[in-house]
Amino acid sequence: NRYLIEVRPGVYEEAITLSNKSYIDIIGSGGPEVTKIVQADATVLTISGTRSNVLIKGFNFDITADTTGKTIVSLPASPNTDKLENSYITWAGTGNSTGVAITTGSPVLKDIKISDVAKAVTTETGSPMLSYSELAATNVGVEVTGGGGTITLNYNVINAANDDIKTSSLTAATVINSAYNLFKSANDNFDIGTLATVNYYKDTYIKVNTN
Repeated sequence: NRYLIEVRPGVYEEAITLSNKSYIDIIGSGGPEVTKIVQADATVLTISGTRSNVLIKGFNFDITADTTGKTIVSLPASPNTDKLENSYITWAGTGNSTGVAITTGSPVLKDIKISDVAKAVTTETGSPMLSYSELAATNVGVEVTGGGGTITLNYNVINAANDDIKTSSLTAATVINSAYNLFKSANDNFDIGTLATVNYYKDTYIKVNTN
């Protein structure tokens, strides 16, 4: 059976952890404009454990007074049936914050707006998919470390102060498939090191650094 949890509009001061939960949809009925989950200085959403078919949709996840640079949404060991859709991820405070941190696995992020963070999305290993999203970051839009998977980017607008897409300290071959994206950083759109291959199609970009 699949379970649906519908959350009415409002501001909720909660740190949410879903552990070992499968076949569950959690949906903000009014959408991210009016359904906000807030923490002052802690990760707002963590989805962990053995799981499948988890959908989170229609929320604004927000840290309001970060003191050290935390992750807003944490997705460790994430299967390809983890889906985060139609949500805002916002932040205020000090430190090098991260919007969505993926440890491993292949979650699907669609129609996500991330703003004000240092790094919008980070992934260590695995093959996440990001589409129809808007990322604004003071450092990096999407950062890949470790590597070994295939990252898919389609129909996104990414604007980072330093690098829109960056690979760091890769230890395994990594593929980035990029199509129909708009990259807006004036510094580097792709800052790609060794062990990474970029396949692109009809992207719009300004500057590429292949190191």
